[in-house]
Amino acid sequence: MSKIQRVYTSGPMNRRNPALAALLALVLLLSPALAEDEESPLPVRIDTVLEEIVSETALVIGRFVSRQAGVVAAQSEGAVQDVLVDIGDRVAAGDPMVLLVADRLALNREIWAAEVLSAEALLGVAHAELALAQQELVRLESLMESAAFSQARFDDSQQRVAIGEAGVAVARAELLSAQANMALAQDELADATITAPYDAVVTVRHTEVGGYVDVGESVISLMNDGWVEIEADVPSSRVSALSEGTAVRLTLDDGTQKEAFVRAVGVSEDPQARTRLVRFTPAWEVMPGTLAQGQSVTLSVPAGPQTDVITVHKDAVIRSAGQTLVYVAVMEEGSGDDSEIRAQERKVTLGSGLGNRFVVLDGLAPGDLAVVLGNEALSDQTLIVISP
Repeated sequence: MSKIQRVYTSGPMNRRNPALAALLALVLLLSPALAEDEESPLPVRIDTVLEEIVSETALVIGRFVSRQAGVVAAQSEGAVQDVLVDIGDRVAAGDPMVLLVADRLALNREIWAAEVLSAEALLGVAHAELALAQQELVRLESLMESAAFSQARFDDSQQRVAIGEAGVAVARAELLSAQANMALAQDELADATITAPYDAVVTVRHTEVGGYVDVGESVISLMNDGWVEIEADVPSSRVSALSEGTAVRLTLDDGTQKEAFVRAVGVSEDPQARTRLVRFTPAWEVMPGTLAQGQSVTLSVPAGPQTDVITVHKDAVIRSAGQTLVYVAVMEEGSGDDSEIRAQERKVTLGSGLGNRFVVLDGLAPGDLAVVLGNEALSDQTLIVISP
C-alpha cells in the first residue's frame, strides 16, 4: 500500500501517465471498502447477564463440628489383652480396636452349652413320662364299663397326666433359660473384641494393655470427620431470616467460597450475647480429613429483606477513560446465512460486588450476553464469533 502511495504522489509519473494515476486513485478510494469486506470476526466468550435474588448480609463466624462423635464403651468385663489402635488412626465400621482376655468368657459359654444339652435331655424325659401317664389314662378309660374299673385309679391317672404336662412345661422353660444364658455368654465372648461402630478417627485411648474394664467403661473415643456441619452463634435479630433450608454463602480459611443450608435453629438464647445457636449443613460433599473439628468459617447470613438485582460477571467489565463499559454480543439479522454477531458497546453503572459478579444499576438487562473473554480487543460493532 505504501508503495502505491509513493507512485501516486510522484509528480513526474502523474504528468507522463494520467490514466495510471487515475487508476491508482480509484484503488485508494476502494481500499477501505475492500478491507471492511475482508474483516475477520474476533473469537470471544460470553456470560449471561442474570437477575438474582439477594439480600443484605452480615458476617458471622462459625465452626465445623462433627455430627457423630463419642466414647466407645466395653460391653464385656475383663482384662485388656491388646489395644490395636492409636490416637489419629482412621478406622472403618467393624474394625477391631481393643481385645479383652476371653478365656473365662469362652469357658462360661461352654458351661451354658452343656446346660442346654442337659435341659434338652430333661425335656425329653418329661415328654416320655407324660406319654406314659397318658397311655395309662387311656387304658383306664377303656375299662370304665367293666367291673375291673377303679375310680380311684382313674383319678390318680388323671393327676399323673397333669403332673406330666407340668413337668414338660418346666423342662421346656429350663431349656429356654439355658439357651438364653448360652446366647448371652456367646455375646459376651464376641464383645471381648471391641470394634468401631462407624467410620471415624481415634481421638482418645482410655485404657492400656493390662488394664481391667467393666461393662460400660470408656475404652476409645472416636470422631467421624466425614459427617460434619457448621455451628454458629447468630445474633437473635438475624434468626428470623434463617428458616430451615435457607441457603447461605460461606468462606473457608483458604478463601474458598462455598454454600450451606440451615438445618436447625436453636430454641435457647444467650442472654448476654443475645445470640442463638444455628446449625448449617454443607452443600458439598465433605471428604474425611479435609476439615478439622472446630475449624472456623465465615458465614454471610441474611440481614435484611430479599430483593431482585441484575448482575454481570466481573470479567465482562472494562474501565476506560473514566467510563465503565461492557460489550454485549448482538445478532444482526441478514438474508439467508448472512446473519452476523457484533459487539455492542454499553456504558453501565455498577453497584456492589456479589462474589465474582457485580450488581448492575443501569445499562444492561437480564439475558444480555456479556463478553467476558476477548473483550479487551473489541470496539463498538466489532464482528465477533462466540467460542465454546
